[in-house]
Amino acid sequence: MKDRDANGAVSKKHGLLTAVIIIAAAVLLQKLFILGMSRDCFRNAAEEVNALNAEETLIKYFEYWDAGNLYGQALIRDEEPPREYKSFDFWQFCDDIRLTDIRYIGTPTSFVKNNDYYDGKVYMVHYSKTIEEGRTGMSKGENCMEFVMCRKDEDSPWRLCAVGGLYVD
Repeated sequence: MKDRDANGAVSKKHGLLTAVIIIAAAVLLQKLFILGMSRDCFRNAAEEVNALNAEETLIKYFEYWDAGNLYGQALIRDEEPPREYKSFDFWQFCDDIRLTDIRYIGTPTSFVKNNDYYDGKVYMVHYSKTIEEGRTGMSKGENCMEFVMCRKDEDSPWRLCAVGGLYVD
C-alpha cells in the first residue's frame, strides 16, 4: 500500500486527511447543535418575558444567559433580536451562570428622566460565572453589580436598560 511506509506506519498525508475530516465533523456537529438549540430559544420567549414584573424579568435574563439564549437576552435588553441561526451562543451555553442574590436597592430617578423612561428599579445582583469575559467587565468567579430595569410607559414590559453601578439617586 502506498499509504504505509516500510515499517507499516500510516503516511503523514493520510493522517492529516483524517484530522481534517474529524475537525470538519466536530464543527458540523457544533453547528447542528446550535441550530437545534436556537429553535428552542424562539418558542414563546416574547410572551414569556412581557408578562413578568421587574425582578422576575431580571431573573429570567440570568436564566437566558446561563442557557446561552441570545434571543431571550436581546428581548429583555430591548435590543433587536438576533436572527435564528445566531440566537444561541455555544460559549455562553458552556458558561455556568449562577444567580446567588438579588436585592432591590432603589429608584434611578435621574437615569429614568435623562433616558425618557416611565419607571425604573435598581437591583444589586450577586452572581457567579465560570468563563472570563474581561472585555465586558464581567469576570469569572463572584460578581456584584447593579442592574437597572426600566419601562417605557405604564403598560410596557420591564427591560434591562443598564448594568454597572451608582444608578440610585
